[in-house]
Amino acid sequence: MVTKAPQSARSRTTGQRRTAPISTPFTTVDVVIFSVLDQALQVLLVRRPRDGDQPFAGQWALPGGFVDIEVDADLVACVRRKLHEKTGVESPYLEQLGSWGSATRDPRGWSATHVYFALIAGHGLNLVSGGNAADVAWFAADSVLRKRKLAFDHDGILQSAVDRL
Repeated sequence: MVTKAPQSARSRTTGQRRTAPISTPFTTVDVVIFSVLDQALQVLLVRRPRDGDQPFAGQWALPGGFVDIEVDADLVACVRRKLHEKTGVESPYLEQLGSWGSATRDPRGWSATHVYFALIAGHGLNLVSGGNAADVAWFAADSVLRKRKLAFDHDGILQSAVDRL
């Protein structure tokens, strides 16, 4: 859902103040969680649900979702909530990777995502799919990058995270 907020700015042509509605984009977070398992860099992915009218149904994606302004005090709180809801994982450390936004990254509308990442110990973690995640699993990062079939623009985000490591 795109909402309109008033905007006050000076017209470039007349110099007069004008008030006009502006569209507000979706605000989301995504998280790239890495681990070294079986002597290979692994990335934690969630499978999007096949039911309903969700975009990229059944495809693998980075864990993430919409910011809930009633619940999330800030972006890090949202990332921690989404990571735990969808995977059962809690990360002691998260670093901001960057922000991505465009009119084409989500078919539901203009979207801006704020991405965090971390390298954690994956041995002994109990992965639990939850929220709207149909499944959760570790995948070899190099294999995922070669196939380039993640939902949304997550292939590019994953590549940026690998490059940052």
